Amino acid sequence: MARILDQVSGHGDVLKTLQRALSEKRFPATSIFVGASGIGKKRIALGMAQALICEQNSVGCGNCPSCQRIENQQSESLLIVEPESTQLKVEQSRQVIRFVSLRQIGRARVVIIDGAERLNAAASNSLLKTLEEPPEQSYFILISKSIAALLPTIRSRAQTFRFSPLSPAEIKEIGDFPDWVYDSCGGSMEQAEVLSGSGELLELRNAGLALLRKALCAEASVYGEVKDLVKDKESALFLIQSIRLWVRDLFRSRSGGQTSAMFGDEHTSWSKKFVLEADIDVLNRIWGWTIQLERDVLGNVDRQLSFENFFLSCARHAAKT
Repeated sequence: MARILDQVSGHGDVLKTLQRALSEKRFPATSIFVGASGIGKKRIALGMAQALICEQNSVGCGNCPSCQRIENQQSESLLIVEPESTQLKVEQSRQVIRFVSLRQIGRARVVIIDGAERLNAAASNSLLKTLEEPPEQSYFILISKSIAALLPTIRSRAQTFRFSPLSPAEIKEIGDFPDWVYDSCGGSMEQAEVLSGSGELLELRNAGLALLRKALCAEASVYGEVKDLVKDKESALFLIQSIRLWVRDLFRSRSGGQTSAMFGDEHTSWSKKFVLEADIDVLNRIWGWTIQLERDVLGNVDRQLSFENFFLSCARHAAKT
């Protein structure tokens, strides 16, 4: 059985920093791993636990019984805490405190709190004293999508490590997906798996690009069709990302660069025709409008109205060119 850290893709600089801290025996008692979901933070946290608890060395051998139990997440020296609902509650914090107060069996104890941004105020406050004065050889790794979501008092007691999204090449090392997924998943393996397994999202992307074609080619009004595409915020944001990828592909095509699979589907012919005829200013404006559209969606502005305004702007500008 190999070391967990040997199975990780990406995050080279962060891994070097963490492994150096391990080898120099100065790994922080409390760490915060912050970054988007689905990029490997929990896997790396388990790798750190393997190294800290390993019976053979300070970087994790991957073969000893302790390392194997960590790999299987069945170690008596490891506690993984995850949200039971929308929050991590005070009882789960008390579970952490009880765990680190028990007699230590191995080299160290590791607590991984996944989804730490969901710690409610009571749960956060109950952990403060333990984080400030952790028992000897006890380590806490908090995994969070947002550093700002954690209490300042928790942040001040921890060392923060920031993780970037994975590159398309790094995603390819892990899994085999349709080409368009690598560009659409935002560097998240979790999102890549969702997209590749969701026919609904592919249909949403195709329907959104069809509406954009109608607007740009003045084929028909799109207003009656927008509502069903943006029923929730996640669908709206995915549609915005799909439009941006289409625009990006047009830019690449104009410059002779490689495009994604956006040109490999039913939108091929009109996309190629559009890119030959369109003024570059149209593409720049569409890109800018998607930025405002995203702000509207994230700011809880009426989604249907925002998308209708976007398509109307596209139609008006295309008519002038």
